Amino acid sequence: MQVEVSHPAGSTDGQIDGWTVRVILPRFTPDDADISPQDVGGGDVGFNVTLAS
Repeated sequence: MQVEVSHPAGSTDGQIDGWTVRVILPRFTPDDADISPQDVGGGDVGFNVTLAS
């Protein structure tokens, strides 16, 4: 899992062209992480979720 906290300085044609603040946090992978999609067959979302092979 990777996350960041950012605040764009501006954009051109929908593309961010600079940052006021951008903090990219270190990648985090818990030892007991279940990386399977949470909705396989559950019907919680309006689209199909499938495992990639």
